[in-house]
Amino acid sequence: MNSSHTLQLSQPPVQAEKLTWFRFGHLANKVLLTTDTGAWHAMTPEDFTSLVDGTLPEDGQDYTDLVEKGFIRNGFDLEFHALQFNRTTRFTFAGATHHRIHLSSANGALSMEHAKGIVDHIFTGRVDYFSIALIQGPHPVDPNIISFLREFADEKNKYEGRGLYFDLHSSLGDMDDALIDLLVEKRIQVRALFDGDADLHDAQRHLRNAPEYSEAIARIQALHAAAAKAELPRDEYAVFGEVQIGATAVGKADSIVAGLANAGIRQFRVTPILEGDQAIAPAAYGQFIQELIVCLEAQGDGDDTVQEVQLSALLTRIRTGDVEDGVVMSTAPSTGYGSRSYSIDGHIFPSCSALQLNADGDPIFLLGHVSTESSDDISNHSTVRSLVMASLADCLPGYQQLWTTPYIGVDPVGAYVSTGDLFSKMPLSVSHQATQALVEAAFLQVLENDGEE
Repeated sequence: MNSSHTLQLSQPPVQAEKLTWFRFGHLANKVLLTTDTGAWHAMTPEDFTSLVDGTLPEDGQDYTDLVEKGFIRNGFDLEFHALQFNRTTRFTFAGATHHRIHLSSANGALSMEHAKGIVDHIFTGRVDYFSIALIQGPHPVDPNIISFLREFADEKNKYEGRGLYFDLHSSLGDMDDALIDLLVEKRIQVRALFDGDADLHDAQRHLRNAPEYSEAIARIQALHAAAAKAELPRDEYAVFGEVQIGATAVGKADSIVAGLANAGIRQFRVTPILEGDQAIAPAAYGQFIQELIVCLEAQGDGDDTVQEVQLSALLTRIRTGDVEDGVVMSTAPSTGYGSRSYSIDGHIFPSCSALQLNADGDPIFLLGHVSTESSDDISNHSTVRSLVMASLADCLPGYQQLWTTPYIGVDPVGAYVSTGDLFSKMPLSVSHQATQALVEAAFLQVLENDGEE
């Protein structure tokens, strides 16, 4: 027998006219409020209720701080907060500054002809600097193509005067002494696929075709020795670590950091493995990030400290409001507007995952060819415009009210691969869950150790 029940909910009083627009959510025993500029404030649930219903005492510190941060309409400085918003978004539309050139694929290696075409295309951009990443691929690195790319770019830059930065993303396999000397001579930094902890690295190395831990650390140390021989200080030449975090990483933050330090690596970035036999659950990844933050902040401020770049940038933003270019979870580099990837035949893609999708038979993100399109042509491409729109997390369902939205990004290409839709669906996105866990871990560290802001 069916029966109906009526549930009555009381509407809490809200004095919306006294407040500006903000997001809020719960973390630990606090309510966290955030604005579009990334300003934030933590309150007890009771004080938050007082804020919303208009009874929060105006002579208290909470009220004073909320006015200053832009949560309360009375005293809101529109011009100041507009400047703050421009500061926090200044990297999003800087233009195509990051370029990733694939040196090889399953179908072969990059030719001199296509290498020249790619560099010519990159220099049609109108930005102040170029960061050019050389992606090793499945074949051994060809020293001749490395030399050509660097020398040709330097020659063009004599007349352009742009900032120019090169690095090589390498598994470190097949890297001999001659290549090491060349990389140091040409000032091509190395981003090494190296997981710090020996057991973790060897368990995961098949995912990136990396050599065993002992060989990898020997190559890293050889690079640093060659740089020292060339009298290059660490702030001019040092190996960067690309660390994958899989299911067995929880509890190993200390050994990962120690292994990186032992290899002479001072800066690194962690990336969670979210699928396959080594996948880590987002909640476990958040636990690892909490362990990692504690480990890193226990080091002190010496010259030999190890730094995870995205955590450093995120914690700096939380603590000071400053936005660094190193906030690598930012969406902009994956949209095709801020960065691009180039295949060995000179085709242009918004990201490396889009390039791989094309190699697997889906050309949806193919933007053009370096021989026929300029950088501006790609910036105005309809697909890039769609990707930019799909990257605006604050407009996506579920993200508009999410308190972490000012600190995270979404990957439209990744969303397409997972769901067939450019627009990320928050409950279905394991990538979002991992990023959310990372941001929550950073805020927990600040709340528990820095006090309320």
